Amino acid sequence: SCIFQMGFLHLLLAALVASAAMAADAPCACVGEVQTIDPIKNPMIFFQQPTLGGVMNGKTCSMDCNFVAHLDANADDDSALQIQILTNKLGDGSMYVDGMNDTVSITSNTPPGVLYARSYDTSITIHFTEGATNNGEFMIVVQKVLGGRPSKPATKPPVTVVPTAPYDPKFTHNPLLVANDIMLVFDLSSNDIEKYKTFARNLIKEMTINPKSLNASEPVDCGVGSRLSLVGLSALSGFDNLYAPYWTTTAEQADGNIGSFVQIGGGNYIFRPIQEKYIDGFNTSITKCENKEKIFILFTSVAPYEYDGSDASAPITSFVDKGVHQILVSFNMDPKNKNFYTLYDKENDHSNIWNFFDYTGGDSDVEKFFNSFLVDSKEPMTCQLTSTNDKVDVVIGKNGAAELVVVNIPPYYDAKSSTPNSNWTTVKHYCNFQETTVRIIKDDHIKNGDTKTALCLRVFYDLETGKDFVSIFSGDPNKPELQDEVVRLTGRDVSGTNFELTDALGSIVFSSDEKNVYDGFRAEMTMGHCS
Repeated sequence: SCIFQMGFLHLLLAALVASAAMAADAPCACVGEVQTIDPIKNPMIFFQQPTLGGVMNGKTCSMDCNFVAHLDANADDDSALQIQILTNKLGDGSMYVDGMNDTVSITSNTPPGVLYARSYDTSITIHFTEGATNNGEFMIVVQKVLGGRPSKPATKPPVTVVPTAPYDPKFTHNPLLVANDIMLVFDLSSNDIEKYKTFARNLIKEMTINPKSLNASEPVDCGVGSRLSLVGLSALSGFDNLYAPYWTTTAEQADGNIGSFVQIGGGNYIFRPIQEKYIDGFNTSITKCENKEKIFILFTSVAPYEYDGSDASAPITSFVDKGVHQILVSFNMDPKNKNFYTLYDKENDHSNIWNFFDYTGGDSDVEKFFNSFLVDSKEPMTCQLTSTNDKVDVVIGKNGAAELVVVNIPPYYDAKSSTPNSNWTTVKHYCNFQETTVRIIKDDHIKNGDTKTALCLRVFYDLETGKDFVSIFSGDPNKPELQDEVVRLTGRDVSGTNFELTDALGSIVFSSDEKNVYDGFRAEMTMGHCS
């Protein structure tokens, strides 16, 4: 039954009449902002729109108000506060309520009636925001109810807000938006350790670091910002170290830990701990963020102790099978030492390539590193189709009309799923900030004046919905401004959907944003019409 009763209506009318004469020159004010339940004199609390004079006189005016309702002093844990809307003419105004066990938001679309959320404490605050174009009117009643005070709802951990302020134009994108898992691995036996310390600390200063909580019961935040893990290796057997639990390192801790590094011993560092334990830190069940890009940065100027100069002694581990993109940062490295790292992709069509960055100690090193690997992925990063750039040409008809031409982005995406509902997943993902363009061109021997050669593309894709895209264009790839977009793909479809180009000329353009990487895109192309 309605809690509003005739006796209170008479009281309200009397108050209106008594106060009308006083309001003519009075300033706008909130009416009864703080009130307390009194079981005898004031069992229900009324809140309404602001008025001239701050009393119930019908002289509506415009301002924001924060209303506070308290339970009576003798209320026990079996009592709570509850809200009922009597009148709602808020217009473009709105309200929200603090102190309830459920979210309470009131707009002009909220119908009159009882809102069943209850207070978890002895008071609530009703925040009223006046609309910009009208003076909203409302009547809200707060009453005391019995039945046990509910628990306070669980609070979510604070979310790091990525700044959106302008960034230094030397970067191709905002470095604060980088959202990767980055493992920084230092050769502590290197003669160049001081150089690597300086470079790593300068990299961290440009990023937003959002570490995992040390409290294991708190959920893992896989959203904005990057997470760090620091590892030290050396030439001394048994001397290697993870400086904090995986992905819990703050920016301040990282800076302090790196600053404390000193050279330990001499000679070639031991690689084995990476293979035996640290590489798995990217995918431990309690810390992993499956869709974060995973980057392994090794700071050294030498090959590891395990490398004897022969092909048989390398590589030691497959980073790509762990979904990890590896980068070697070196200073004046001897080409013989570099051989160990180049062997990684010798027989893998660049699917397990080391990316190389030559540290110079110059002012532009940080800028170059970000623009090559972090805020842009035009370098291979194990994601691009070639080891040289982000563009590649595929030739149709080179080996006859029956030839199947396949494009995979990244190169190891093979679309093993055969149905849209398949649960198949892989840790091998594309990169953030990646742009890849595939130009589709005809082989010379099938070019025949204006005669067109139809091309059927059977596509499979697993992309972040609404964030990462693949566009297929028809027309001469040498004149992209004249091409027509056939389709723009996002989300997931691994059933093998067909699209047809009227002529075997076109482009496939892949693009990803700053966070959350998925499996990739595959196109199987054959000459002729789709069946």
